Amino acid sequence: MESLDFVIDLTEKLEKQNIDYFLVALRKNDKHTKADVFYKLSDKQSGISMCKVLDSLPDKIEEDFPKRRNATNKKQKKRPAKKKSSAKKTAKKPSKNAPRKRGRPRNQNDGK
Repeated sequence: MESLDFVIDLTEKLEKQNIDYFLVALRKNDKHTKADVFYKLSDKQSGISMCKVLDSLPDKIEEDFPKRRNATNKKQKKRPAKKKSSAKKTAKKPSKNAPRKRGRPRNQNDGK
């Protein structure tokens, strides 16, 4: 795995400059990708602003890499369609005195 020394040095320099930051470092290998997250938020407003930015990231990433997502979807195995039955099923409405299948039992004195 790659060293994170450069990233740690960067975060130290940002802190010396009193800059709020949110940094994600991705480390890839053959089997999986690891993500290391570093952040410093000095106040509540910084946190709110960061959340707004993070909420918008999926759309921005999709704009930058639209083919990647579509290629991934094509690789997924196609599931066979469910067979539709030709006979229509009609649900029978239970009578008022029929026992309920779930929930608490009815009491004759409830609501009176």
